Amino acid sequence: MPEPSDWRCRRRTPSWSRVAPGRELVALLKPAHRVRVLARSPQPDPEVQWIKGDLGTGLGIPEAVAGARVVLHAATLSPAARRGYFLPADLWRSPPEVDVGGTRRLLDEAGRAGVAHFVYVSIVGAGRPRGPYLRLKHAAEELVHSGGVPWSIVRATQFHWLLDRMLGKAARLPALALPTTLTTQPADARDFAAYLLECVAAGPGEQRPDFGGPEVLALGDLVGQWQQVRGRTRPILKVPVPSRVARTAAEMTCPEGRRGTVTWSQWLRTPPAGGSLHRESVAARPGESLAVHVNGQDWLASWHPPLLPPNGTPHGAEGVCVTGDGELVLISQDGERWSFPAGRPEGSETWEDTLRREMREEACATVLRARLLGFSRGACVAGPEKGLVLVRSVWRAEVELGPWEPRFEIRHRRVVAAAQVMQHLTITTHPSAPIIRRTLHEAGIT
Repeated sequence: MPEPSDWRCRRRTPSWSRVAPGRELVALLKPAHRVRVLARSPQPDPEVQWIKGDLGTGLGIPEAVAGARVVLHAATLSPAARRGYFLPADLWRSPPEVDVGGTRRLLDEAGRAGVAHFVYVSIVGAGRPRGPYLRLKHAAEELVHSGGVPWSIVRATQFHWLLDRMLGKAARLPALALPTTLTTQPADARDFAAYLLECVAAGPGEQRPDFGGPEVLALGDLVGQWQQVRGRTRPILKVPVPSRVARTAAEMTCPEGRRGTVTWSQWLRTPPAGGSLHRESVAARPGESLAVHVNGQDWLASWHPPLLPPNGTPHGAEGVCVTGDGELVLISQDGERWSFPAGRPEGSETWEDTLRREMREEACATVLRARLLGFSRGACVAGPEKGLVLVRSVWRAEVELGPWEPRFEIRHRRVVAAAQVMQHLTITTHPSAPIIRRTLHEAGIT
């Protein structure tokens, strides 16, 4: 396991809700890094060093940046997002204190501190800004370009939580007047946090690919799904869309960019962040806890991206083994309960060494090519092994099958079509179903 990085400074906007990427990113960083957060209202988290401050005034910035190797600037100030609805004044003015003034202050201090990587979170559409808020984001990006600190800019589309908040406010009216044909591409904040983590780990990349949700929706369809799930039906009055407004909306999507996994409908149907995850039909989100009860003990399981292994005791490797015909290899001890081949490390094996040996021993399969998908982490919170934290690497492995010669405790092998793997894994009753779904998604199976 690599040593924790000296990754000690990032900036969080005080107006984010509980599901914004700042909080999700901190959750992903904590297992492997030392994290310092500058915020107006520090939170009670002993695993994070909190610095009370404000980008708008400069308070706390020198203390937050001192000694940091990476600064992630994810703060913004949007009155419309904060209140959950637009006012006429938002069409011609947006306050610059945080997005422009704060960015300048943070860059200046980062330059003095010798920061190696400055990551700025922006908005899809900022490259061709229309409207005061987007113009501020564009101005901030220009400051980052010329700030003298190695940089990355990562743009995202609108987040699910913001649209949910705005629609909740609008539903107080007796009817909704909406430009229903406008295009949207809402993204999950947790998905974006995982992408940010990837960008941080990759080092300065300047303009990174834009990030958006997995689907582009017409606003009318998006609102229809919201009404159905939230049970707050209102008549919709369709408003004509000027061509310039339609172009602006389209420029705020990125169908060719990096896409998340959680759809708008799935997000609406899932419990809020912070609670236990019990949703077998949805893939686990990076860093999110999944309550699992196994062999009389309670565990918190989580999925982590491949670039930053979380802290814990290395617990081997698991392989999604794909044959030359595109079928998947499953193994079983009793012929009833099936799983992917996996096993613990021996001696000084690397993650990949363990994968290759275990696939030979458990599935009689030779690994031809392997791609690391991520890591699963389990922390025992109740039971005889309380305090134990185990980390397992998860791979997609292209394999060549040999003759079946059962060894050790594995007595059965089965090769199944990718479309049928869920059925064989009995995923609807599996305690770690969301992590299995995430594994298959990362492997390109579902």
